Amino acid sequence: QTQGKVLAIGVAYAFIVSMLILPPLMKVQRKYLYSKLDETIFKIKGQVKKTKKNFIDKFLLTVAGFQVKRPGFVLVGVGILTILIVPGFSMVYMDTEGENWIPEGDDVLLGLENVGYNFGGTESMNLMFMIDRASVEEYDPNSVKDLRDPRVLEPMATLDKIITELKWVNSVDSPTSALRRYNGGRIPKDPEIIKKIFNDNPDAKSQYNNDYTVALFTPRADLIDRDQYYELMKELDGVKFPEEVTIVPQGPIPEDLEFEEIMGADTIKTTLVGFILIIVIASLFYRSILSGLLAFFPIIFAIVWTVGIMGYINLPFTVLTTGMLAILMGMGIDFSIHLIHSVKEKMEEYQNDVEKAIPRALMSTGQAISVTTITTIMGFMALSFATLVNTMRLGWTLALGIFATFLSCVLIVPAVLSIKYKLKSKKTKVI
Repeated sequence: QTQGKVLAIGVAYAFIVSMLILPPLMKVQRKYLYSKLDETIFKIKGQVKKTKKNFIDKFLLTVAGFQVKRPGFVLVGVGILTILIVPGFSMVYMDTEGENWIPEGDDVLLGLENVGYNFGGTESMNLMFMIDRASVEEYDPNSVKDLRDPRVLEPMATLDKIITELKWVNSVDSPTSALRRYNGGRIPKDPEIIKKIFNDNPDAKSQYNNDYTVALFTPRADLIDRDQYYELMKELDGVKFPEEVTIVPQGPIPEDLEFEEIMGADTIKTTLVGFILIIVIASLFYRSILSGLLAFFPIIFAIVWTVGIMGYINLPFTVLTTGMLAILMGMGIDFSIHLIHSVKEKMEEYQNDVEKAIPRALMSTGQAISVTTITTIMGFMALSFATLVNTMRLGWTLALGIFATFLSCVLIVPAVLSIKYKLKSKKTKVI
C-alpha cells in the first residue's frame, strides 16, 4: 500500500511540474534558437538536410516497413516469441526468506554458517494448540474448555508418537511427553488425575499458558525445511482433534509460506484491479472499447515476457517486486496511448495513407518512447549497484519489464492498426 501511494503521488507531482515548467522553457529555447540561427541554414535546395540515422532510427524504420507491408508477419513473430518464453513461467519462484537480503560473502552471514557447521544446532517448529474462545464463553458442559481434557490429550499423544518416529525428528516437547514422564509412561483418562499431576509438578505445565487454553507442541530436529514441514502437516491432518481446538503452525517456514500466499494474492488482486481500471479509462478516453483493449493488449504480452524471462534467468519475485506488474501497466499504457494517438493523427495528415502514416508515427512518437525507455531502464539499473540482494533484483526486474513493455507496444500497436486501417480501406472501396 505504501509503495502504491508513494508512486501515485510521485507520478502526480512529476506530471504537474512537467506541465508547469517544460512549456515555458521550450518556448524560451525556441525563441532563442530562431533569433540566432537562420532557418535556411538547415535547408538545401528547399529540402531539410538529412542527418545520419542512429540505431534507434534504423530499428524503427525496419519495424515500420514490416508493419506496413506485412503486419501479420510481425504479429506471428510476436506469437512465436511468446510461445518460446512461456515455459519460463514454471521456473519463477517467490523468495521471501529474510537472509536472502544479505549478499553472499557478508561477514555476518559467513559467521552464522560457520557456527552452524562447526557447533551444530537444533531447529524447532511450534504447533500452537488453542481453544476457540467462543466455545469457552458459551455455556456447554460437553465442550472442551481446557487443553488438559483427555479428549485433547489422547490424540495429542498419538501425534506425539507419530512425529517422534519420523526419521528426521530428534525429540518432541509437548504436554503429553511431560504427562507420561510423571505417570509411568501413560496418559490418564481421569481429568482430575491429570490436573493433580500438573498441579504437583509445576515444570510439567511449562507447555501451557495460565488458563490452559493454549498449549505448545514443539518438534526438534537438526534441520527443518519445507519438505519436513509438509510431512509434519500431513501427519497432523491424519489425527482428529475436537472441533473446539485450533492448531496453528508457528516458525520461519510457516511464516514464509503464509507470506508467499499473501504476496501472491496481493499481486493477483492489484494486477486485476489495474487491468480493469486501465481498460475502462482508455476506453472512455477513445470512446471505444476496442481502442481501450488495443491500448492494453501489448501490456499482457509485456507481462508474460517479463515473468517468463525472469524464470529463465533465475530472477525471483520478492517483497519489493510485488508491485512490478502495476508499474509495467502504468508505463505500458502510456506507450500504447502515445502510439495510437500518433498513428491516428498521421492518418488524418496523410489522408488515410497507411504506408506513410505508420512510419511517420514511429519516427516521431516512437523515437520519444525509445529515449524514454532507455533513460528509464538506466534509472532502474542504478538499483543493481545496491548491496542488498533484493534491491538489486528489483532493479533488474523493472529494467527487464520496461524493455519488454516498450518492445511489445512498438511491435503490436502499429501492426494491429495497420491491419485495421487496411481492412477499413477495403470496405470503403467496395462500398
